[in-house]
Amino acid sequence: MSAVLRIQLSYVSSTTVEVRVEDSARGEPRQVVEMPLQGAAIQTLLNVLEASDTGNQTLTDSEAATLQRVGILDEARVPAADVLRRRVGRLLFNALFPTSDQADHDVRAAFVATLAQAGQQREPVTLQLRFDRDAVDLASLPWELLAYDEEPLVASGRVQLTRYVTFAQATAPYPVTDRLEVLTITARPRDALTLDPAAETDAIRAAFDDLAQRGVVRIHSLSPPTPDALAAAVNARTYHVIHFDGHGVFGRRCPLCGAFNSEDTPVCANTRCGARLDDAFLEGFLLFESNKGDGFSQMVSPRELATVLSERQVRLFIASACQSGAVKGATVFNSIGPRLLLAGIPAVVAMQYSVPVDSTVVFSKEFYAALARSESVAAATSAGRRILVSRGTWHIPALYLRSRDGEGNLFRFRDPQRWQSELVEGDGAVRIYFRPAGSPGPDWDVLHPPEAAPYKFLSPYETADKAVFFGRSGETRELLGEVLQQPVVVLQGPPGIGKTSLVNAGLIPDLLDSGYLVLAVGQHNDPVAALIEAVGRSTALHVDVSSVHDLPGLISVLQQEIGHPVAVVFDQLEEFLGASNSDGRANLARQLAACAAQTLPLPFRAVLVVREDYVGRLTALGEGLPGLWKTPVSLGPLSRVQAAQAILQPLTRHVPPMDMDKSLLEQRLLPELAAEHEGQFIHPTHLQIVCHALYRAALQANARLISAESYPAGGVAAVLAHYLDQTLREGFVKSEQRELARAVLQQLVSAAGERVFVAASSISHTIGVEVEHVQATLDALRLQGVVERRANPDEAPVYSVSHHQLATEIAGWFDRDAALDRCAQETLDRAWEDWYAQWTLSEEQQPPDGAGFVVPELLVGANRLAEIRSRRERLSIGSPQLCLLLHSAVRHQFDVGYWAGELAQDNGTKGVLAAINRQVDESEPTHGADLAAAALGVTTTGNGTLARAATGARQGDVRHSAALALAATGMDAVQAGFQAMDDATPKGRGWRKAQAMAQMKAAGFAVPQVSLGLQALVAVWSLGLRVWGNRWRLVTESLLAGVGAGLGLGAALLIDTMIMGLPWFYFALHSLIDMPFVCAIGAVTVAIAWIVGLSGAGGSPRSQAVRQGIGIWLGFVVGLIILWWPLDALTNLLFASVQGSGLPADRSLAATYVLGGSLWGLGTAIGYQSLAGTLETPSYGRALIGAGI
Repeated sequence: MSAVLRIQLSYVSSTTVEVRVEDSARGEPRQVVEMPLQGAAIQTLLNVLEASDTGNQTLTDSEAATLQRVGILDEARVPAADVLRRRVGRLLFNALFPTSDQADHDVRAAFVATLAQAGQQREPVTLQLRFDRDAVDLASLPWELLAYDEEPLVASGRVQLTRYVTFAQATAPYPVTDRLEVLTITARPRDALTLDPAAETDAIRAAFDDLAQRGVVRIHSLSPPTPDALAAAVNARTYHVIHFDGHGVFGRRCPLCGAFNSEDTPVCANTRCGARLDDAFLEGFLLFESNKGDGFSQMVSPRELATVLSERQVRLFIASACQSGAVKGATVFNSIGPRLLLAGIPAVVAMQYSVPVDSTVVFSKEFYAALARSESVAAATSAGRRILVSRGTWHIPALYLRSRDGEGNLFRFRDPQRWQSELVEGDGAVRIYFRPAGSPGPDWDVLHPPEAAPYKFLSPYETADKAVFFGRSGETRELLGEVLQQPVVVLQGPPGIGKTSLVNAGLIPDLLDSGYLVLAVGQHNDPVAALIEAVGRSTALHVDVSSVHDLPGLISVLQQEIGHPVAVVFDQLEEFLGASNSDGRANLARQLAACAAQTLPLPFRAVLVVREDYVGRLTALGEGLPGLWKTPVSLGPLSRVQAAQAILQPLTRHVPPMDMDKSLLEQRLLPELAAEHEGQFIHPTHLQIVCHALYRAALQANARLISAESYPAGGVAAVLAHYLDQTLREGFVKSEQRELARAVLQQLVSAAGERVFVAASSISHTIGVEVEHVQATLDALRLQGVVERRANPDEAPVYSVSHHQLATEIAGWFDRDAALDRCAQETLDRAWEDWYAQWTLSEEQQPPDGAGFVVPELLVGANRLAEIRSRRERLSIGSPQLCLLLHSAVRHQFDVGYWAGELAQDNGTKGVLAAINRQVDESEPTHGADLAAAALGVTTTGNGTLARAATGARQGDVRHSAALALAATGMDAVQAGFQAMDDATPKGRGWRKAQAMAQMKAAGFAVPQVSLGLQALVAVWSLGLRVWGNRWRLVTESLLAGVGAGLGLGAALLIDTMIMGLPWFYFALHSLIDMPFVCAIGAVTVAIAWIVGLSGAGGSPRSQAVRQGIGIWLGFVVGLIILWWPLDALTNLLFASVQGSGLPADRSLAATYVLGGSLWGLGTAIGYQSLAGTLETPSYGRALIGAGI
């Protein structure tokens, strides 16, 4: 940026002027000087410069004397043009830069210092001359002729001179624009001098040709070139530059009839009027063509032009017309340039004198070429002036600037492709969208190049893709309406439905149009911290956030510094909800609630974008954020009408133009896309995949119509099934490369078809390929859009497939066994990750006495244990994971012996268990041992830890797990731990040692030789453990046996009653009394059968059932003999009429019970045979039916 020297010129008296420097390298010197030219002398000088043939210019004696006095003329004859300009320049330089012995009055010293400073930087000096509004004579002088040491400063380019009129009110600086709209006005009235009709317009187009092809500049021509057409044009569109090419003149307009009169006419030239023009303003006019359409001229005054262009965001007005830059009249605002500055236009370039046509053409060409290079208006004017040096007209263009920078940096051209990327800060997790007040909105047609693909495939639509985002207008309006009404809005929908696209290409552009500053944060573990960091780094906002620590503080600072309402979009919030704990989620809810509740000068809005399967976790935020679910917005699939818009509309703006056969669209494409949704709705992802494939096929065939010929034989299903394979074939030519790519992709997908993020090193370890090859494959897949990379701040980056549809396709590559293996591995991994996360949070809260640490709800469930066991041989299970599985098995009493045996057979795990049980050297890594100990429920490691926990832990499952882990370590460790067991056993709990050894024995481990007393206790505990382990089975069998006995007894009693002729109440009462005894007989029966080993253990299910039935029948006979006498004696006491000795020889009762027992035994055997021989899970209904046969 060049050095700027601002000089204010103000009248002190009618002949003296104060020259004041503002902020220079030499301070702010000022001096009052007498102007060498005043009044009529200035007009004489201007007339001389205006003359086209200076050699024939005649002057009056008084005029010649005036010019001779100031040194411009040597005699009455006017010198040659270059000599005249040099003398005038020297005269004006001495007046503008007076010298003085006092530093605070030496204006020239300030200029020389600034000139030297700029020379060191190889930049020109921007000299801004500032005039008061009544300093007409000063503003009319040709300051562009300034000459220093015979060098014309402006012509040489060492000085860029701009004119500034001091205003009573300040004007906010206009922001730069990214797209230039130029309006050219070529006025050629039939009653004016003939000019080239298109020379300047052609020069403008040539200068902007490259930018126009890139879509950065568009040039419009006003037709017809009338005042009404100009007013209509600026009402319809924002134009940044207006270029008038035509005639200009100074004159007066009659206040009575409105006729135009030349400036030296005292009375109105209209013969019907003849009014005096003493009170008429002398002002400049531009000659437009008449609104009447007759081709004649219509004078447009500065006031009329300023009224039309005021508040229209015009940045620059170029008046390529004679005298359009001259200053005359009672005030400077009677001239074109100053009046347009007053109207708010920041820059005006105009011609001070009559100018040759060829000069205006070459000036325009150079001027606009400099603007196209993103130079300032002052630099562009300087470039145009230099091209006029050889023509001697370089002093004619005058630049009026209202911007205080003195240069007019009003335009900056950027490639449309860079617009979106410049909004992304840092790693792309946060994007900042900002449209400064007063700036024109982005031109979406330019930001998305027309030659780009009309469909996004699997990528979400970005904000720059608004021009091709169709089919969601209703959803966009609904979402925008809710956002503008509610402080926090939830946007929910299934994965891949287009939530991110709706926000990027639908909501954010509308929020920008509404004046919002939009912050969008994506996948991040701490979204608020990411927002604060991105705002602090932003070069567009320039906001100090050093004292900001939360979201309310950030919003407050932004609104105070930027002065815009703020909207924050939390996109893909499920990533945060899944990775954070309850405290993190509650903290975010509190911050959002604080933002919504605090009193802000401008609105704050938050949009939470979340997958519908994470809505449950998001609901928890509602406790700290009332009204969260007041008006959620749900996004679903596209209707057929919406899908047709999304397919056809993007093709209409493609270059070269493309279209789709309507019959193909209506008869095949839409019905097949909607096949999964009953023919009515279409998934956006399917639409993008299929349409992108059809577009590529048409492009490769150089076709402009997507027709049935390019439609695959299998239709939509074929495209969806093969698009990934096609991508792999194109990207990986060699078969081994494709196989590696497929293997890598399989590691990025779960067996259920979900995306998983995995590091390259983990993939390398799993598939047995060097990590360099894996990384190269991942990079290649990323370039093809199949894989996405996610930064991991503290660890290596992780990778996954870019879309869940790809995950679904890849999941189909697994065969049944591989899928089951993968499911089991994922089950184990999820269980471990859940437990590990809880352990990490709770590590500091473990009991200080080492009694144990357990989180039962996070242990592996019985069903998961069964699944993992079924695929054990093909799973990768670490030592800490095996310990967790053992602990879980103990907790659920499921497969305890199996998992204890797995610990004993794994040498690595035995080493870890040994590390837990002994004093570990501090230099050795103990993290694995710590994890394994925690997984067992033991909180410490060291000498005899497992032995102590086997008897000293408070929780029974921890003692059990520790005992089995100790046994898995080896017999020596058990023997060595006897003393530790005794020491750790609480007082009054001596049985725990026997319990621990019984648990080891039950799991299949050998136990050391101990005393007879302890052996007896171990045997009792072993039997007790066996009974306890089968308690529910025993209860179930006892109940079934009792029911079977009751059914058999009921049948026997009924027969007995009928034979003996007893009343029916006897049958009922006898049944009620005998029923408890029969149930007792059933319990004894099952116990005896179980104890004698006939409960069904071993052999086939059928043989188990047969042996069990036999055992139950024999048990019943024994039970019947044991309980016979009490039952018969009680019956005789209650029913004295019934004779019986109570002995088995009693024929009547014996026959009755033998018959009942036989029936019951037979029915029970059949029932158990049906139960145990056909079903793994007990079916009580089938058992009862079998028992009652």
